[in-house]
Amino acid sequence: MNDEKMKIINKFKNKNLKEKLQQNHVDLLVSSEVKPRDISRKIALIYIILSGLWITFSDKLIAMIFTDVHIVTKVSTFKGWMFVAVTAALLYFLIMRDLERIKYWGNEIVAIYEELEVAYEELAATEEEMRVNYKELQKSEERYRLAIEGAKDAIWEWNIEKEEFFITDKFYQALGYKPSGKKLKELIEEVVHQDDKDRVFEDMWEYLRGNKEFYESEFRTKSITGEYIWIYNKGKALRDSEGNVKIVSGSLTDITHRKKYEEDMMHMAYYDLLTDLPNRSFLMERLKEVLEKGDSKGALIFLDLDDFKKINDTLGHNYGDELLKVIARKLKEVLDERAILARMSGDEFIILVSETVDKFSLNNLGEKIVSVFKNPTEIGQTHVYTTASLGITFFPQDGEEANKLLKNCDAAMYYAKSKGKNNFAFFNKKMTDEITRRIEIEKELRNAIKEKEFQIVYQPQVDLKSEKIKYLEALIRWNSKKFGMVSPGEFIPIAEETGLIVEIGEWIIKEVCNQNKLWIEKGFHYEGVSINVSAVQLENAHFLRNIEHIVNEVGVDASFIELEITENVLLNDVDSKIVLFEELKALGFKIALDDFGTGYSSLNYLKILPINTLKIDKCFTDNVCHNNIDRYIIESTVNLAHNMDISVVIEGVEQEAQVNILRDLNSDIIQGYYYYKPMDINEIESVFL
Repeated sequence: MNDEKMKIINKFKNKNLKEKLQQNHVDLLVSSEVKPRDISRKIALIYIILSGLWITFSDKLIAMIFTDVHIVTKVSTFKGWMFVAVTAALLYFLIMRDLERIKYWGNEIVAIYEELEVAYEELAATEEEMRVNYKELQKSEERYRLAIEGAKDAIWEWNIEKEEFFITDKFYQALGYKPSGKKLKELIEEVVHQDDKDRVFEDMWEYLRGNKEFYESEFRTKSITGEYIWIYNKGKALRDSEGNVKIVSGSLTDITHRKKYEEDMMHMAYYDLLTDLPNRSFLMERLKEVLEKGDSKGALIFLDLDDFKKINDTLGHNYGDELLKVIARKLKEVLDERAILARMSGDEFIILVSETVDKFSLNNLGEKIVSVFKNPTEIGQTHVYTTASLGITFFPQDGEEANKLLKNCDAAMYYAKSKGKNNFAFFNKKMTDEITRRIEIEKELRNAIKEKEFQIVYQPQVDLKSEKIKYLEALIRWNSKKFGMVSPGEFIPIAEETGLIVEIGEWIIKEVCNQNKLWIEKGFHYEGVSINVSAVQLENAHFLRNIEHIVNEVGVDASFIELEITENVLLNDVDSKIVLFEELKALGFKIALDDFGTGYSSLNYLKILPINTLKIDKCFTDNVCHNNIDRYIIESTVNLAHNMDISVVIEGVEQEAQVNILRDLNSDIIQGYYYYKPMDINEIESVFL
C-alpha cells in the first residue's frame, strides 16, 4: 500500500464518507468559500448606497447646474435612465462575478468528488485486500503454531543484545521438566552432561567468531528420570551491517536413536561379538596412540590357548565358544583395570599394559595368568582342561612400532610353546633370529623340489621272530644349498602351516613308489613300505585321487603301500577321515596309526578306525627295562591289538635288553637303531644284497 492511499485512509476514516460527500459537498464548499447571504447583503448594500447618493446629490447637482425647468426635467429623466443603466450594469457585474465563482467551485467539487470516488474504490479494494491478507495471516499463524507444536524439533532463539533466551515447550516435554524460563547459561548448566558442557560453549563461540557457516553441536541432556538424551543443536545468526550478531535462532533434534545405532556399529567394529572384549582393531589403535606419546613405557602380552583345536574337534565348537567366554571373564578378573584385554582371533588374546612396568611385575602377572588354567573349566556338565602359552615384550626397549611388537610377543609365545607349553617367555633378539630363519626356510622350501634338494632315506622294520626286514619306513631329508642339512622336525611343521606339505607329500609318494618298484623288480624281499602322511594332505580334496593316480601310473600294487597317520589327523572331523580310510583300504592301501600312547590316545580309535598296524611310541620303549608301568602298557597294548587282528610296531628300540623284553611280550615288529638306522638307497641295497 502506497503513501497516498495511507493519507486517504487516515483522512476519511468514517465508514459513511461517500454518502456524506454526496449530500453535502456543495454546502461544504459554499459555506467555506461562497456564502450566498453575504453576496446578497453586499449587492443590496451597494445598491442602497449608490441609490441614496444618487438621489441625494443628483437633483441638487442638476439644480445647481441648470435653471431651466424643461432642461432639468429632461436631465432628471436622463439621470433616471442613467441610474438604471449603471445599477443594472453594476448588478450584472456583481452577479456574473459570483456566478463565475460558483461555477468554478462547482467544477472543483465535481472533480474532487470524482477523485474521491476513485480513492474510495481503491480504499475499498485495499480494505478487502487487507481483510483477505489478515485472514491468510491468521491461517499462517495457526499453521505455524500447529507446526511448532507438532514438530519433532524444539525451536529456540537467543537475543544477545537483550540477553533473552526463548525455547519452545517441546524441549522441556522431551526431558520431562516444566518450562522454567531460565537463561541460556543456566539451562546448559542444569541439563547438559558434565563432559559435554565445554563443547557446547566452544561450538557456539566458534560460530559467533565467524569460523563456521552454521552453528551445530552434539551433546547429551539429562532427563528427569536420570537418563541422557543425545541432542543435535543447529542454528543461524542474524547480524547487523557491521557483522555483529544480534540474534541466534535454531532447533534441537533428538538423535538418541542415531547415536545408539552409531555406538552399536562402533561396538561391532571394535569389539569381539563372542567375548565382548576389544578386538584387534581396537587394540592396534590404542597401542599406536600409546606409542605416539613417545615417553610411554609398557608391555604387550600375547596369549594362545594350547591345543584349543582339539577341544573344538572333540567337544564341538559350542563348547569351544563357551570356554573362550569363561576364559575371557577369568582373565579380566586377574588383570588390573588399567590393562586392556583384547581377543585377536580364535584362541588368541592380547594384553596391553600401558604403564611403567618392570620384568619382576610382569613375571608375577605371567604367573597369575598361567594359574588361571590350573583348574578345569566347567562347561555344562563337562570339565574342560586347557592351558595357555604367553609371550611378553616390552616397549620401547623391544620396539617402538605396533606391528613389530606384535611379532615380538608372538615369537616369545611360540618359544614358550616349544618349551612345553603352559608357561610364559620374555622376548629376546634370539627369538627374532628364529623367526627370520623360519621365514627363510619357508622361502627355500618353495624351491627345494625344483632344486632336487630332498632325499628319501629308509629305516627297516624287523620281524622279531625271523629277524628279517618286513617293512621299510620312508623318511624325508632336506639338504639345503643355503642351510645344509635341515631337520624334519624344523621344516615339516613349516611345510604344514604353509600348505607346501601337499606338494612335498606327492613328490615323496611318487619317489617312494618308483624306488620300491625297482627294488621289487630286483627281487628284494619285504612286504611293503610305510609313508608318513600329514593331516594337511588328508584334508586336501584331491588326495585320494592323486595317490590312486600315482600308484597306477608307476605300476605298484596299492597293498604294498602303508600310509602312516598320527592321532592329530583325527582331531578334525573324525567321521570324514574314517570314510577316507575306508576308501583307501578298498583300493588296497594299508593304514598304520603312529605315535600311539601320546597326546589324546583313545582306545576308541582302535575300535572305529580301519587300521592294519599300531605303532607304539618311543617314550614307552625308553624305560621298558626299568619301569614296570611302561612294560605293562606295552604288554597290554600288544595283547589288545593282537586280539583285534592288528599288527604292532615298537619304535625306538636301541638296546638288546629292550629287544629281549619285547620278544617276551610277544611283540611283532621292532624299529630302531639296534638293528638299523635310516639309510640311503645304496645302503639299503647293500643290506638286501
